[in-house]
Amino acid sequence: MTLSVEELQSLSGDRWVERRAVALRPGGASEFTDAVQDVVLQAKSLLQRHRKHWQEASEDQITSIIVGNLNVAGFIAEHDAENGGHADISVRSGDQRFDWLAEAKIWRGNAYASGGLDQLLSYSSGSEGCAMLFYIRIAGAEKTMQEWRNHLVDGKKCLSASEPDRGLAFDAVHRHSQVNELPVWHLGFALHWTAPK
Repeated sequence: MTLSVEELQSLSGDRWVERRAVALRPGGASEFTDAVQDVVLQAKSLLQRHRKHWQEASEDQITSIIVGNLNVAGFIAEHDAENGGHADISVRSGDQRFDWLAEAKIWRGNAYASGGLDQLLSYSSGSEGCAMLFYIRIAGAEKTMQEWRNHLVDGKKCLSASEPDRGLAFDAVHRHSQVNELPVWHLGFALHWTAPK
C-alpha cells in the first residue's frame, strides 16, 4: 500500500510520519531546514551514545551514518555530492524545491575548521540551508565549540553568532558573495572516549 503525501500528513501525531511528509513536500524552507536538523540531531545522539566505535572512523564513515539517517527519514541525501563544489552532505526535499548543505570535519583546530567553512561558503549558492558539523574526539566539546564561536566572532569571520547551547550548537551569519548574509548552523558532536582502566 502506497500513501500519498496528503494521506501521510493526515496521520498527525506520529513524529516519523510527519517528518517523512515534510521530507517529501515541505511547506517552506524553514520547515524543511528544521526537519533536516532534527534528523541530524537524532544521528548525533546515536553517534555520541556509541562514541567508542567511532575513534578510528574516517570523516567519511561518520558522515555516511548521518546521510543514511536522512535517507531513512525520507530526504534525498548524498555524501560528497557535486554542488558547485563537493558538499560533504547534500540534502534535497522530495519535491526538489529546497536544499541543505553541510561541511563535516573531524575537529583538528580552528584553522582546519576555517578551511571547511571557506569551502561551504564557496559552493553554497546562498539559497539553501547550511551547516558546519564537527566530530570532536578530544575532551571538552563544549569548550571547543565556544572557542570556535569566539574564533569566528573575534576574527570577523561572521557578522553575528549566538552562544553555543548545551547541545553544542550555535547559529552564525556569515558574509556571502551572492546573498550578502548566509545563516550557518554550527554543530559539534562529542565523540571523545577513553577506554576504562
